Amino acid sequence: MTPKEKAKELFHIYFKMFYEQPLEDILVSTKKCSLICVEEMVSYLYDIEFHKREDAIKSVKYWQEVKKEINKL
Repeated sequence: MTPKEKAKELFHIYFKMFYEQPLEDILVSTKKCSLICVEEMVSYLYDIEFHKREDAIKSVKYWQEVKKEINKL
């Protein structure tokens, strides 16, 4: 999948979440959410790529915990 295709995929995932809002708000919110997701993944991949394997494992565990916490909200 190309970066453009991935960007569109992420955008559409969030777009569906905001479908009840006015169109202008949906577009702005969807872009913001998609960009946040991309920034988090870049940070995550940076950790894996440039640190020791132990740090990468800790990073994965961290993101799993973040996911659990989001589900509790």
